[in-house]
Amino acid sequence: MFDNLSTSSLEVNNLEENSLEVDNTLTSDELEAKLNYADGETNYAVFKRDKDNIIKVAAISLTTIFGGLSVFELISPKASITPPELNVVSNSLSYSFKLERKGIEDIRFTISNGYIEIYKLDLKEIKEYKGSISLEPSNYEITISSNSIFGNKEIYKRSIDL
Repeated sequence: MFDNLSTSSLEVNNLEENSLEVDNTLTSDELEAKLNYADGETNYAVFKRDKDNIIKVAAISLTTIFGGLSVFELISPKASITPPELNVVSNSLSYSFKLERKGIEDIRFTISNGYIEIYKLDLKEIKEYKGSISLEPSNYEITISSNSIFGNKEIYKRSIDL
């Protein structure tokens, strides 16, 4: 039924028909290169590099990076606040500030004593924040910081002695 698939009908010719010898001496100077290319690239590689292409690639890369940052700034603007008003009366600290702009980052108002966080307030809405906190006499650090996928950033920082 399948007589045309018998092994006697297949022709096999494994003889070399074209020469495989190639002269690469014009495009390669490895024979003249220093041991392990210690001084850098071959003369051929240096000659073939186009300086205009390097400038074009650098310009396109910078345009892409800065364009991406501009688009991200439009989508998620950086947070901004009015400078906080801080008043100390006896053992009480009063604060007042306004969150004017907020992006996708989390913003937090904290009062800490060394590494211990005494008070924290998550700023979720664009509005004015006011409050008063009773504290023991000590040295405190007031911080407003933002936390996003790009890391933590301090928007405001001040030390106060009570």
